[in-house]
Amino acid sequence: MKKILLVFFSLLLITCLNAQTLPATYTKTSIVTGLQYPSDFDWLPDGRYIVTQKGGVSSTTSNATIKIFKSDGSTIGTFYDLTDSVNANGEHGLHGIAVDPDFNANHYVYAYYTYILKSKNIKAFRLVRFTEASNVGTNPTLIFNHIYTSSNTNHVGGIIRFRPSEPKKLYIQIGELAYEQTNPTNNYANKLTNPYGKILRINTDGTIPTDNPFYDDGKPLTGNDDRIWSYGHRNSFGMC
Repeated sequence: MKKILLVFFSLLLITCLNAQTLPATYTKTSIVTGLQYPSDFDWLPDGRYIVTQKGGVSSTTSNATIKIFKSDGSTIGTFYDLTDSVNANGEHGLHGIAVDPDFNANHYVYAYYTYILKSKNIKAFRLVRFTEASNVGTNPTLIFNHIYTSSNTNHVGGIIRFRPSEPKKLYIQIGELAYEQTNPTNNYANKLTNPYGKILRINTDGTIPTDNPFYDDGKPLTGNDDRIWSYGHRNSFGMC
């Protein structure tokens, strides 16, 4: 049986991975090229690739787009352009992407990004759901929105995943916004009253599962943040 190893080159790993020597039994093939600050990817059931581009690393965001490719790696085009609303400064940006397990029936694709409305200086972690139609994201629907005020530019997390046994639940990683660096006594990641330094678990419509381990009143801003699945993390960026 042929074994295939798919390697995704993120902006932080390009140098390290290029320096590696593959075992003699492996062959390296470039499938998708020409990406600008790629952060995450997923497959559609028919083999098409869908990839997020972070949007740069400065306060001037560019090319914060979701790209879509054929199974052979050839470009189809832009699935959706979020450049006008993404904050890409530092580690912020357009990050997570996840295809709904029931895609063949609903054509849903989910994306996580750090939102900014510069005119009012509003920043938020957002999860938006698109409906794929002819290789384009349509009907953007906001299903998760958490406004924050930190001026730190790192530790924002950003990977989203489905658990195979729970096709109606989404897991969201959020970093602790480097709060522990600026004020170690805050200990945000270990507090259940906020989403920072956590993995959150929500239903695909944005509601909160009542069987979450720290669920109390169903209101994230009072008592526990009911969406928390696990806590005490620094800056998770990847899960399986």
